[in-house]
Amino acid sequence: MNVCCAGLHPFDERRVADVWWPSPLRFLVIGETPSPDSPYFYDPMPEGRRDPVRVRRNLLGGLAQRGLVSTPILAAFKGAGFLFDHAIRCRLSKPETKKEWRRARRFASDRAHQAHHLGRALGESGKVWIMGWLALDAVTHLTALPRQAVAAGVIPARPLEGKFFVSRYLLHASQAEMDAILDGFRAFVAV
Repeated sequence: MNVCCAGLHPFDERRVADVWWPSPLRFLVIGETPSPDSPYFYDPMPEGRRDPVRVRRNLLGGLAQRGLVSTPILAAFKGAGFLFDHAIRCRLSKPETKKEWRRARRFASDRAHQAHHLGRALGESGKVWIMGWLALDAVTHLTALPRQAVAAGVIPARPLEGKFFVSRYLLHASQAEMDAILDGFRAFVAV
């Protein structure tokens, strides 16, 4: 059980730290919060039908198209050194998520500021993709990212301070925006 929500987080239920943590951890992708009404990022992927986890479908498909993972599956994601985690691991309702998102835009989300679970991954990873306002607020609170570097928020997608790349959440981007974000991330990790 967790103090934050008194429930078991999907990250722990799926044993992500034991099963999906790559060695070495090259790339950490930080999302916002898992949806209460959809499958989790590390749930088994369906065979023969469209992946119901939109952020996973968009992320893995885009990374595979750009040659950063061999195929758009979780095993290839791990094999390439990627780990996905959320700034807020609790499954928040849509109203709670919107409230925290509005606070995060002012760098004032108490829930994002409790993202101490990201500490190990932030320390181990070579590159960090900060995806969305909640993730940006969490990472800003946990690291020494200067306020002026993050003041512009999540748009446009861009590198921050060498180790970090920030973008809007892929669920909220058009196909053209997703392509630009993924191309920017590919250029960022090539450096």
